Amino acid sequence: MSKSLVEKIREKTAFIAVVGLGQIGLLTATMLATKGYRVIGVEVKKENLNAILSLKSVTKEPGLNNLLKKVLREGTFKATNDVARAVEKTDISIICVQTPLHGKSKPNLTYLKKACEDISKRLSTEKLVLIESTLPPGTTTNLV
Repeated sequence: MSKSLVEKIREKTAFIAVVGLGQIGLLTATMLATKGYRVIGVEVKKENLNAILSLKSVTKEPGLNNLLKKVLREGTFKATNDVARAVEKTDISIICVQTPLHGKSKPNLTYLKKACEDISKRLSTEKLVLIESTLPPGTTTNLV
């Protein structure tokens, strides 16, 4: 019998996917990797993925480039553009996709919807999905 997810989190043996490696996602993935978790980051924008794999941060967060280089070299963090495969291999998926505004107030949830669809293809009852993206009230119930 496999360990429960709670035990895996406590023991830092949970394998984590972070979907969306922009400003929030890359920082989240990198920090989890520095704390001892194995993390696979998913970035579908080719130019961002190539920058990350070239040991360059795609954000201007102070100190993040050095941490990114460290976790990539150590192998605790890897990056891919394959959402379904990453989710299949991991215990936890954290969605960190952008939710830009249409006009002044209506959020564009296209990226969230796509991430949820891709993740759902490889989910099982033993996996945890968290949404870190900023969402308007009712989105989890009505869309996710």
